Amino acid sequence: MESATKYLSTTLNDFLGNSWRWFNNLNREEWLIVLAVFAVTGFLCLRGFGSRSEY
Repeated sequence: MESATKYLSTTLNDFLGNSWRWFNNLNREEWLIVLAVFAVTGFLCLRGFGSRSEY
C-alpha cells in the first residue's frame, strides 16, 4: 500500500512540475490561446448543459 501511495505521489508531483514548466515557457500568443480556451470552457459551464424544459 505504501509503495502505491509513493508511486502516485511521485507521478502527481512530476506531472505538476512538468505542467508548471510548460506554462512558464508559453509566449504571448500561446497565452492568448490558453485564455481563449478557458474563457470558452467557462462560458459553456455557466451556460449549462441542458435545456430549461428538462428541469
